[in-house]
Amino acid sequence: MKYVQFSDASEGVVVSEFSCEQDSSVYQFLGKVDEQDPRYVQFVAPQDPQPLENPIDRLKEFLVLNPDVTSALASAG
Repeated sequence: MKYVQFSDASEGVVVSEFSCEQDSSVYQFLGKVDEQDPRYVQFVAPQDPQPLENPIDRLKEFLVLNPDVTSALASAG
């Protein structure tokens, strides 16, 4: 059994793990879960649902959306 803290009262997402039971007057949303509980498994081995974006693509998108920055950079260089 694992002692955990959930993100809110719905107990849908584990956000912390403790080695022993904690004081509920200090920590909110405490509970116990089995090591095989999907919420605990997601906490200890999160699966990134989307690959990280290419930073160059993000920069290009930013510059398209901010033509004033693009102009300032063009005149500075």
